[in-house]
Amino acid sequence: MSDTTKPSRAKLTAWLAKTSVTGDVTDDQDGGWARINRDPLPGAGEWSHQYGRTDNSAFGGEALLGATNTDRFDLQWVGRPGPRFKPERNGRKPAPLSTGGRLFIQGLRRIAALDAYNGTVLTNFWGGSGAGWYDATRGAATFKVCSDNLFAVDKKSGKQNWDYTNGAIINSTITIGGGRVYFVETRNAVTVGASERRLGSAEFWKDQFLIALDTNSGEKLWEQPIDTADGVVMFCLAYGQQRLALVSSGKNEYSVYTFDATTGKPAWDTAFRWRSNNHGGHMSRPAIDLPGTGSAPTAGSAPSPPPAWSSARKAAAVAAAATGWKPPSVSSPSRCRRSQSAIPRCAESSVVVRSPDRNTSMP
Repeated sequence: MSDTTKPSRAKLTAWLAKTSVTGDVTDDQDGGWARINRDPLPGAGEWSHQYGRTDNSAFGGEALLGATNTDRFDLQWVGRPGPRFKPERNGRKPAPLSTGGRLFIQGLRRIAALDAYNGTVLTNFWGGSGAGWYDATRGAATFKVCSDNLFAVDKKSGKQNWDYTNGAIINSTITIGGGRVYFVETRNAVTVGASERRLGSAEFWKDQFLIALDTNSGEKLWEQPIDTADGVVMFCLAYGQQRLALVSSGKNEYSVYTFDATTGKPAWDTAFRWRSNNHGGHMSRPAIDLPGTGSAPTAGSAPSPPPAWSSARKAAAVAAAATGWKPPSVSSPSRCRRSQSAIPRCAESSVVVRSPDRNTSMP
């Protein structure tokens, strides 16, 4: 490129001034450069975790401009990586993540990052993994990954702010919402003393407690001893509108328990049969029924979906209807590893409630 074709910083600045676009202009030996960042789309949500956000609510805060069906959508872009990128015949694929204008898609032995606005493949991360079967109803494949402790770090400095250690924390129940982090832990001596942290023995389901910590200080706000049906197939937690929904799946049925998120006091519980024992019919997680789309249950009762609903949809409705849900947005992500679980410090994570009048679907 000759010197005469290099855009100068002054020319770029003048060009931007004539448009409605704003950007950061710099220059170096190759000329002037403008970095233009597109603002988030109005009403756009973020699906930053496997089940939506840190509250596991299966809702990312998207308003969809009030759309109630797909007829009101236009195709934005289509292209690679396409379906061949993903494993075949796998009903429990990792959810594509959408955050910060990027899509992160996990495929066979790689993860791709795409521009969410135009589908451009930005980069690929390559790796490896072993074979597995997601649909088991018993045995080692159903054992739960647990952690010895939960800790928080400052996102800017990396300094550890607090650390919680007591029993064996069940990672699938770690949930953040309303300035609190919730989880279930077992304090059974046999379980805690085991050499592994993928657990599923009979003792694992004994001496369990539902815990709430303050996300900023790590202070224990409350704990509630619980005695649920053994969630051999699935055991998970979700938060919304100051309620917690704990779903346990095993022995051909779902068991659903709800709690007041501020006190830990039980609200109501119910149980019903699986839709099937394969292809995800026994592994449905709660989805959120937003205010204005259904009635709330009274204490000790559960809603009655229309008979035409499958048990999987009933699972969503029952677990979601804990007196109406407005899924909050918590800015800090969470991550877990074998013997420790980490969440970044949440000092700056204010709760933003978005409640468009619509239902979310099962993940």
